[in-house]
Amino acid sequence: MKLKEISDNLFCVGFKKRRNMCETFVRFHGHYENPKFQNKIFTKKQFDRWFRNETEEGSDLGIDFYSFGGGFNLPEYVFKPFLEGKFNPLSKYEKNLLKEVSKLERKKFYLIGYDLTEKAVLNHEIAHGLYYLNNDYKFEIDTFLAEINKKDILKMKKIIEAENIYSENKIMDELQAHLVNNYYYFLGRNKADEKGIDEEKIKKYSLKINKLFEKYSKNIKGIQPFEL
Repeated sequence: MKLKEISDNLFCVGFKKRRNMCETFVRFHGHYENPKFQNKIFTKKQFDRWFRNETEEGSDLGIDFYSFGGGFNLPEYVFKPFLEGKFNPLSKYEKNLLKEVSKLERKKFYLIGYDLTEKAVLNHEIAHGLYYLNNDYKFEIDTFLAEINKKDILKMKKIIEAENIYSENKIMDELQAHLVNNYYYFLGRNKADEKGIDEEKIKKYSLKINKLFEKYSKNIKGIQPFEL
């Protein structure tokens, strides 16, 4: 495993197998942004039980987390309790990632992980990285989102909240990342039983946010071209 710096303080690692990626990131992700486990110490078995019983993918569709996740994103502070031994015993996957993370002598950085067979997800994860690392990007994104029809914002938030995998303070970050490369996520009926936003409207929002994304990501390697 090797971390690659694709922009200042933004690192990525690709995986050939989705299951290996999810095994690596499951507890880091849970500690960072999961509504049940955010900022808590927990075991993989506890997370697996929660996913199996309390998410639609697990309880209704019988899908496990390790075939579900498409990409991950983490700020530097998430790794601290793992490096301090609070999550021991660590899995071999966690140990491999922490070994590389411990080599990064940075006060602030962001790490994204993605499935090498699904490069389209990379833009989504990079959008998360920019939202955390680049204050100008975050300001412009937040300003734009504040200008969107409030009913549409509430509808998009409800759709994300219905997934039951993101804590409340990560919803807007997730919303902007979906608009960057996955606007169709907000179309049609969904887990929130919400009627989707008009397609032409959502395309307009996505086009605008992608102009901002392109402005700040033009020198980042691996960016996928935007297509409506």
